[in-house]
Amino acid sequence: MKKLILAASAVLLITGCEDLDQMPDWGIGDTASDGYDTGYDTAYDSNPTGSPPRLEEVYWNCDPSRKEWTYTARTSGWAGLISLDIHETGSTVPWTEYHELRNSAWSESGTWDEWAATLVEVDQVDHVFPGRTTLFDCGYHGDDSLTWLYATYDDEGQTISCVSTGHRPSYWTNEQGYYSCETW
Repeated sequence: MKKLILAASAVLLITGCEDLDQMPDWGIGDTASDGYDTGYDTAYDSNPTGSPPRLEEVYWNCDPSRKEWTYTARTSGWAGLISLDIHETGSTVPWTEYHELRNSAWSESGTWDEWAATLVEVDQVDHVFPGRTTLFDCGYHGDDSLTWLYATYDDEGQTISCVSTGHRPSYWTNEQGYYSCETW
């Protein structure tokens, strides 16, 4: 069953989605007014818990000596994908990046899933690669300048839950229209 979930992640990676609005239409469930699929009736048949995967915890760590960021997210239930959008809300000339976390650990019973990514700092825009590198300087950026949007998808590619956190969570929830996202 985990292989199916990882295969769905690979399909999403291949499609080259840039943001939540461009997630592929997998043709299931009903779509809410803010664009998120509400397919609770069909989307979780392959999740052992029978419940939607929800974000429960998100972590980030900055290590200036290694010049890297580590991002981790944990869900209740197995997720098909977790994406991370980072926006520099504390700047007059903001920069935004999109990354996908990789499945790093999970419970055999399907009660939780953990996803992570380590992003190495680079100093040129053309050296930024989703899921691998970031333009954000670990020693300069943090809670006082960055706002993160974590989103979890089921194994059918439908957005299930999202969390906006950091400097100005309202950037994602109000200004960018992700109204159903929680703010932490």
